[in-house]
Amino acid sequence: NYNINFVSANFAITKANTSTTVTSSKPTCLIIALLLGCKVTFTAYVAPVPPLSLSGLSGPTGTVTFYDGKAKLGTGTLSSSGTASVRTCPITVIIYAIFCKHTITAVYSGDSNFNPSTSPALNEMIPW
Repeated sequence: NYNINFVSANFAITKANTSTTVTSSKPTCLIIALLLGCKVTFTAYVAPVPPLSLSGLSGPTGTVTFYDGKAKLGTGTLSSSGTASVRTCPITVIIYAIFCKHTITAVYSGDSNFNPSTSPALNEMIPW
């Protein structure tokens, strides 16, 4: 026989933190991009912050929105591998490319298990 004494405690399950990174696949030549209609693809990778392991668990879900400074470039849905992409026509990005550096960021929206996160800025210049 045992005597059980309940001691109240607070128990909470919190969302896991995430880390977001962004890369680009840009045209190698602006003139070719204009003539051939090449597109720039921005890809974000969203992952749980260690020490969380996803062994046997599903990863972050939801959307990632891509920005050039404050201008929204588009939104992509995360795949099961934790990536989302958006393709944009260089015209939308190069109107001021001659004069400006582009600061591209990816913002993960979060979901019921994972917190939102924003990538470090990717500074892009589309070469001539």
